[in-house]
Amino acid sequence: MKVMTSTLAREPLRDYNFGLRTVATNVSVISALFLINYLGPVGNLGFFVALMAMSLKSAEQTVRALTILYLVIVGNTAIVSTGGMIFGVGKFLLLFVFFGRLLYSISRQGRSVYDIPLLSPLILFCVVAFLLALEGGYFVQISALKLVSFAVGVACVFTAVEAVRYRPHRLDSWFFSIAIFVVLLGLFTWIMGLGFNAKTDLGYSSGLFNGPFYHPQTMGPAAAMILLWLISFGLLSKYQARVWAFALVPFFVVFLYLSSSRTSLLAIGLAVLAIILGAAIMRGQASRLIKRLLRWGFLAVMALGFLMTVVEIARPGAVVEPAIGFIVKSNRNEGSGDSIQANDILYSRESLIDMMTKNIDENPWTGIGFGTSTRPGFGTGDSVFRAPTEKGILPIAVVEENGYIGAFFFVVFLLAVFAHLTRTRNITGLMAFAGLLGLNLTEMNFFSFGGQGGFFWIWVMASMLLMPATKSHLETRQSATRKPSTLARSA
Repeated sequence: MKVMTSTLAREPLRDYNFGLRTVATNVSVISALFLINYLGPVGNLGFFVALMAMSLKSAEQTVRALTILYLVIVGNTAIVSTGGMIFGVGKFLLLFVFFGRLLYSISRQGRSVYDIPLLSPLILFCVVAFLLALEGGYFVQISALKLVSFAVGVACVFTAVEAVRYRPHRLDSWFFSIAIFVVLLGLFTWIMGLGFNAKTDLGYSSGLFNGPFYHPQTMGPAAAMILLWLISFGLLSKYQARVWAFALVPFFVVFLYLSSSRTSLLAIGLAVLAIILGAAIMRGQASRLIKRLLRWGFLAVMALGFLMTVVEIARPGAVVEPAIGFIVKSNRNEGSGDSIQANDILYSRESLIDMMTKNIDENPWTGIGFGTSTRPGFGTGDSVFRAPTEKGILPIAVVEENGYIGAFFFVVFLLAVFAHLTRTRNITGLMAFAGLLGLNLTEMNFFSFGGQGGFFWIWVMASMLLMPATKSHLETRQSATRKPSTLARSA
């Protein structure tokens, strides 16, 4: 077997492919695949063939293909074609292709599936959840397909991180290009009058900005996850191009505000809390980087607060009224005046919480079944490849669907992920995973690999891959340069 020295030793971390030409090429490739997908069923087939061909080239190209797939899945309905059985079946089967290709890359490196961290607790939770769904007998086929989609999707994320672990910096410019593409597409949909088109096919409009995505509840959380990546990239990476990340930040802040996504603020807050706890646990350079991140974050918040105060004094109501509107969204109770009531914030989730707690009371230990719902009409007109459920709070939804037994194994999975990210000092991955959990405090999408949840997991992967390009791994890279490691040739 042919061997070579570690890429960490062979390829110095530098501004790898951050040039305008490379970014323009990436954006053009993504745009071309969007156009192919838009052509309907035939376009969907061509789109899937193109992604499959990409993935066959290398593990890095597989990550690119996986990212494009989920960009289309969550894309604005005016510019993508995601309806019909062809797309539903194709996106499901493509996950297996990607996972198989990534496993092949792992094997070419002389490693096996057992060397991939976090797969064991993931599989354990999914097996337990399936057995509990089988015991309940409620839409078991839907539960099984959703569990397989979640398991394979998350396995792709964890396997991709391992498959490209010796040269992850090659993908940082790709995710930077994705952020630029989302900004450009958001501006395009806004200018063309397509940025507020969520639900127009149902005869009404939410009046909130969805931009490049199909719903404001996707726009806001996506903006939050990309913001976490951009902040990590800008403050922690060693790339000279990191300064350009701050030029993109204002766009995503505006997109987040226009979507009125309160959940996104919770996600960012939980990410901050996670790295504060990380600072107390981690030692050495990782701890110093976290403190630096917190220091700059504090200064940014203070500066923003000062600016908003000045604007409010100069123009009374210019800041306070939009802030109140953002917090209470469009569900302010009649007669409540201008004061913010607790019921205003919980209004949009109250009925969902009542339904879930009732199901927990009736099925406390085994739940109603993974990915199912007792809402009227669930399963009617749905298919095993498309049976969406709207839940509210992740902890309550997990207990509702999987009972206390399944919830225990889910907590084991979460603790395993946090332990791994802390042990490997993966600050950026820790922030992103905490942000993902924060997004699920009011709108559960953690398991939805057939929809927007998969796109948010993509940014967890991007953040985990970003960590080797940060200064906390400088000593590791220098050590690898002095003493090259021997690896099987990666594919």
